[in-house]
Amino acid sequence: MTGYHPKDRDSLPYSSPDADSYTYVDGMGFTPSPPVITERRMLQWCANGIGFAIIFFVIFSFTLPNVVLGFIRIFNPYLHVYKDGTVLSPFITQLVDLISGNLALLLPFLLLAFIYRAPFTQILPFRHFHSSIAVPALFISMGASVIGYAASVMLSAFLSLFDVMPVMSDFSIPEEPAAAFLFLLNLTVLAPITEEIVFRGVIMNTLRRFGDCFALLLSSLLFAAVHMNLVQMPNAFIMGLVIGYFTLCTGSLWTGICIHILNNSLVLLLNGVLYLVPENSQLLVMLLTYTAYLAAGIAAFLVLLRNHSNMFFFLRSSTLSTERKKYSTFFSALTMVICLVILGLFTISNIVPI
Repeated sequence: MTGYHPKDRDSLPYSSPDADSYTYVDGMGFTPSPPVITERRMLQWCANGIGFAIIFFVIFSFTLPNVVLGFIRIFNPYLHVYKDGTVLSPFITQLVDLISGNLALLLPFLLLAFIYRAPFTQILPFRHFHSSIAVPALFISMGASVIGYAASVMLSAFLSLFDVMPVMSDFSIPEEPAAAFLFLLNLTVLAPITEEIVFRGVIMNTLRRFGDCFALLLSSLLFAAVHMNLVQMPNAFIMGLVIGYFTLCTGSLWTGICIHILNNSLVLLLNGVLYLVPENSQLLVMLLTYTAYLAAGIAAFLVLLRNHSNMFFFLRSSTLSTERKKYSTFFSALTMVICLVILGLFTISNIVPI
């Protein structure tokens, strides 16, 4: 290793234009990567893992219903199944949706948490939470849902200018009592618990090592993207921010679960009320309801500010990489790129002409 000047970078073996990536030191040989490079590699590894989990979630969403239905037919061989995979019994339909929908999301992310080898008490902190923060958070989430709904309405109006509209999910309650019970149980309890375990549990708490703001924003973005519906994305993103923030503040997933359950239950209740009132009164009922939500949210926000003056301030991240570098590293990971392309294609495919 003689015959070159230390400042002559072009003649250095294993040299790189990025000084942080040197792995060879003259007189010492190969050395461990600098901490900043180790941090970025860890972030890229996390991004690839989350990308893989979301890809498998999409795959399971299409395959698990048939697996669950086949398993049910073992115990009920006389169950009639049509060629398109639908069944005659509304109860079985809801049961298949409940089991397959929650397992499709839970399985890949619980496996991811196991691979990360992080303590489950940190990834899934089901701790006692302080009601002084959690209760006002419920009302703030009601106010935030109005902002999310307004954003979704504006986006819907914008899309209508191009004569297109995303396909909306069917929230009609089955008429059969047993099927209706499963539908309500899944929408208001099981699905919120599953989504909180995944997005505010596995994803957000895994990424907290790179900064709370970073983890909160990314978990909310992914929460919105997984909905694969442009009109639902603004509301999902805003609610993800609110739920994630108060989960961080209280240190308990129970806070996020309670907020999520309340939000889904209120949406379902409002749809039921609108179904019962005359059509010419529905707009007035919506305006009064959302005004009450907004007023409750503002009041709860002021109460928290009075009781906790530093409530809405984040500490600056102590990571070695800049915020810009962290986001570019995360979104440039190969499987994350593939994941976002898949979610984008499904989002576009859900847009239909009016």
